[in-house]
Amino acid sequence: MSRKPKGGRRKNLRIDQKKLDEARAILGTKTETETVETALDNLIFLHEVLAGLDRIGGKYPDWGDPFGTDEKGPEFRIPPLDPES
Repeated sequence: MSRKPKGGRRKNLRIDQKKLDEARAILGTKTETETVETALDNLIFLHEVLAGLDRIGGKYPDWGDPFGTDEKGPEFRIPPLDPES
């Protein structure tokens, strides 16, 4: 009797065990399959976030790169309080 997976397709992959173990510890996942699924979900989410930042980049050009890969990083400064007010 074979077990059918809940979703997706069965894959046979060669994955570095040390990398898989480290990812599993970082993600706090229980199984290797859950580790790969979570890592892929996180990669897709990161891609969507970066694409969104690219889209709003034209609206807020002074923001710079929030990940610090460009020369002009974001500058978040609180203006000094006016002692007169």
